[in-house]
Amino acid sequence: MKTNFVKYILFFLASFAFVSCQEDDQVKFTEDTATVPVLTNPEFESLYNLDKAQADDVFKTFTWTATKTDFPSKIVYALELISEEGLSTVIEETASLTSEVTIGELNSALGAVEADTLTAANYEFRVVSKLANDSGNSTGVGLASESFNTSIKPYASHYKLFVVAASEGGKVVDSERYIISSAADHEYAGAVELLATETYEFYTNDFNDGSAIVYGVVDGAFVEGGDALVLEEDGKYNFTASLNDDQAVSFVKAQPILWVPGAHNGWSHDIVEPVEGDIQSYTNVNLVSVQNNGVYTGKVWLTSEFKFSAQAGWDGTNYGAGSSKGQLDTDPGAGNHNAADFEGPGLYELEVNTNSNIFKVLSVEKLPIEVPEENALWIVGDQSAWGLNVNDIILETKEGSGIYEGVVDLVGAFDLRTTQDGIKVDKTYRSPVITEGQVSGNVEENATYTFRVPKKDKYLLKVDLNEGTYELGEAINYVYKVGDANGWNNPDDANYFEIKIPEIYVRGSKVYETTLTMTPGEGFKIVGVPGSWADSDGNWGFDNFPSNSSLINNDGGNFKFVGEEAKEYKVTLDFNNNTMAFGERIYKVGSANGWNDTANSNRQRAEWVSDQVYVLETALVANEEFKFVGILGSWDDGNYGWGDVENTTSELLQDKDGNIQFVGTDGTYKLTIDLASKSIEIEAAQ
Repeated sequence: MKTNFVKYILFFLASFAFVSCQEDDQVKFTEDTATVPVLTNPEFESLYNLDKAQADDVFKTFTWTATKTDFPSKIVYALELISEEGLSTVIEETASLTSEVTIGELNSALGAVEADTLTAANYEFRVVSKLANDSGNSTGVGLASESFNTSIKPYASHYKLFVVAASEGGKVVDSERYIISSAADHEYAGAVELLATETYEFYTNDFNDGSAIVYGVVDGAFVEGGDALVLEEDGKYNFTASLNDDQAVSFVKAQPILWVPGAHNGWSHDIVEPVEGDIQSYTNVNLVSVQNNGVYTGKVWLTSEFKFSAQAGWDGTNYGAGSSKGQLDTDPGAGNHNAADFEGPGLYELEVNTNSNIFKVLSVEKLPIEVPEENALWIVGDQSAWGLNVNDIILETKEGSGIYEGVVDLVGAFDLRTTQDGIKVDKTYRSPVITEGQVSGNVEENATYTFRVPKKDKYLLKVDLNEGTYELGEAINYVYKVGDANGWNNPDDANYFEIKIPEIYVRGSKVYETTLTMTPGEGFKIVGVPGSWADSDGNWGFDNFPSNSSLINNDGGNFKFVGEEAKEYKVTLDFNNNTMAFGERIYKVGSANGWNDTANSNRQRAEWVSDQVYVLETALVANEEFKFVGILGSWDDGNYGWGDVENTTSELLQDKDGNIQFVGTDGTYKLTIDLASKSIEIEAAQ
């Protein structure tokens, strides 16, 4: 029997005792003590011409066998690309035994070794296994598989704009003095060391004809043959430049610090001293470049999305997510980095290189996790960053039965592991065969292949360790709306409106939702079985399912919709407490999208949260104007402006000719709209 108390452990599981995995005299990680990984699908075509238009397409899904050791160990794998120019990592260190590589990711790896984009060359692929510490970071040299070669012609993954001293006569003398267009779109950014005693011009041959062009700078723009750039003092300078229509260029003297705004600090650039010993207090901190050389290091608590900024605000150079994990992109439209792509929430030690536009995770410290009292089977994989996560478990149905069951969110590959009281990994279970696309199969201790789900989804996972089997279940339960809209017709082939449990049937769930178009005065009921009005099959009206929605009345035991407009509503039926909620769809339309209310315009939908209450988290800019409208692309449907607002406590919103105007500073905000009380509130997004 287990002791009936909840244990708290550190994510890195100090007692896992991977001391033996360090490179010392205790353990030698060699072919004598470990098996070499083997690429299991080495077939390649003779030549690949990579195309930027296909950057998101899959180049190849690589799989390999596991490295097994004679001692307790944690293993990570990396897929490497070898060429005459050097070695590049295609897949960063992962505990998975399979990984998908897109054409864009492969091209980025080729760009890292400055591969020739004009001709095809020979390249070799291999997988390398390495010992890892408790945080999943490799601790030394590895064991390499046999290499397999092919010829590849990459496309230009980035462009360089060289900064040449005027005394160098318009030639590239220092090949390391440049700023980079990471997306090969002639939008450049970077940091370079310059002298006040020199003047500078900008050199490129990245245009299609390959001819060299030398630019000067006139009134903040590039001009071919224009004046050389003059600086007031020596130092490193951050440049943002374009060789597109406006040919604008701006620069500022680099600072030895880098800001990290994101979801963890409300997208703020404010700096707050962290509390010693509290890893979650490292939210408003800087990364520091000790040498002021464009390479920044430091620790920051990350939860989900984030960016890097070269200044204490958004005006200037910001580093969003590039085409591959860990790549930086200075394009203002670049997306955000996300801690979920690494190890989830945690205290990250980062190294950010703004010269090569890449960053890497040096270590991650996680919060202590709570271990359940029940016997648990831990799901360790891509969804948990290959660590123990208390949310990624299924429980034994009866103590000692060896049968585990639960509903879990899964993505990609995973192992199944048992622990000794949640403290130390005891056994690891995998599949004896590749499970790509399978929803059932065999489970064996220390087998070769990870399990792999067909798609990212919520699954009902059942594992029987006695029989050595597993099963991924998917079943959807429905109830049905019958009433005026279909002539109260309830035979099997009637025009039903299905109302389902979201995504997938979750064992024990009794909450259903859908989107329905309702009309004023419409009556209806909910039935459980098509073709049956029997109470035993489910026959719900207002008498036995009273609604808490102001839009639903009792009409002789039926539901009656009393809203004033015909429109689409989100309907939620909660059979746990017999309540029905209606939420109309409303959208933010305004100056941010050109006041365009057509069906395919860039409108933002506010999410319904309760009866006539909606929430929208959105980026706002100073003096932006907007309204909220309905779903039909008509200003007669909804059209909620300042005249509909009777209550607000915020000074950030005001009237502007009947529109709602935001008068705060640029940033991401949470809007809460209550149509019943005619109120709107705003706060900084968390």
